Amino acid sequence: RYVAIMNNDNIVSSGLEALAKLLRSIILNKDDFISINEEIENVKNYITIQKIRYGDTFNVEYLIDDEVLHEKILKFILQPIVENCILHGFDDSNNLNSILINVYNDDDFINFEIIDNGVGINKDKLEGENFNIDKFAGIGVKNIKERLNLYYKGNYTFEIKSKVQDGTLTKIVIPKIEGD
Repeated sequence: RYVAIMNNDNIVSSGLEALAKLLRSIILNKDDFISINEEIENVKNYITIQKIRYGDTFNVEYLIDDEVLHEKILKFILQPIVENCILHGFDDSNNLNSILINVYNDDDFINFEIIDNGVGINKDKLEGENFNIDKFAGIGVKNIKERLNLYYKGNYTFEIKSKVQDGTLTKIVIPKIEGD
C-alpha cells in the first residue's frame, strides 16, 4: 500500500486498505456477532474492492437508521447478498446499475433490504415473484439461511423476490438481541 501511495495510485491504495480491513474483520474478529455499523463497514470495504474490478459500472446507496447502528447481528450476512447483486444482477447494457441497502428499526426487529435494479432472477427459479432459496440458491445464500436458522431458531424472515429485467429484493428481518 505504501508503494501505491508513493506512486499516487489512490485506487490501488484504497483497495488494499479495504482488503486489509476486511481480512482483519474475518481473521482477527472471532465473534459471531458484530454491530450493524461494523457489518456496513465490511460491506463498504467489499464494495471498494469490487469498484477496482468493475469501475463505476454500479453505485451503492445506504439508508441506515442511526438507531440500529449499535445493534448486534450475525457477521457477514449482508456481503454475500451484495456480492450476488454485483455478480449475477447486473449486465453490461445497463449504465445505471444500482444497489440500495436499507436498514431500519421495527419495534423488536431489525429489517435489512438489499435492492438492485438488475436483470432479476430467471423465471424458472421463481414461484410468482418469490425465489426458492432451498431449491435454487448457491452456497453463499444457503450459508446465510443456515446461520440465521442456527442463531435465530426460526424467528426471522429471509426472502428473495425478483422480477425478470426489473431487479431483486432480498429482505432479512431478525429480532434484536436482548441485553445490547
